[in-house]
Amino acid sequence: MMVLSTLLIILAYHGTAYKNGPMIESLGYILILFLSYLFFKEPITKKKILGNLLVLLGIFIFYV
Repeated sequence: MMVLSTLLIILAYHGTAYKNGPMIESLGYILILFLSYLFFKEPITKKKILGNLLVLLGIFIFYV
């Protein structure tokens, strides 16, 4: 599964700039927060919000 996942990531990144790779990976954490809330009814706690804000801050710093 890990090899298949790696191959799919390589295919997905084909044609995108290398600089966008870390941003796409980091946005996965934010997407997981909302999907787990929608599908599994997990509560969104203050720690999760703080963690996602730190991820967004890191993306912002990376691009500025």
